[in-house]
Amino acid sequence: QDLICRAIRYARLRSDWQVSTPEARQKMDAERTAAHNTFIDACNILTRDMQRQGLDIAWRAHLGEDRKEIGDFACYLHCILGLRAR
Repeated sequence: QDLICRAIRYARLRSDWQVSTPEARQKMDAERTAAHNTFIDACNILTRDMQRQGLDIAWRAHLGEDRKEIGDFACYLHCILGLRAR
């Protein structure tokens, strides 16, 4: 649940950033970066918890360490949740 909530927050900020003015982007940039870092932390925490339980964590290795790819993953989760809510 924590990972999903953090994905939603980051994806929302990323979308807002895309449609904002350069001045607004500058003001929200630190918050967007912090939300991104928090989402990455949530991915890592979930991975450790899953590993302790003996669950498959191949998804995390597949996701990799590239910040942009991890941020894209947050946006994919957000998109899927939006589509499921129809």
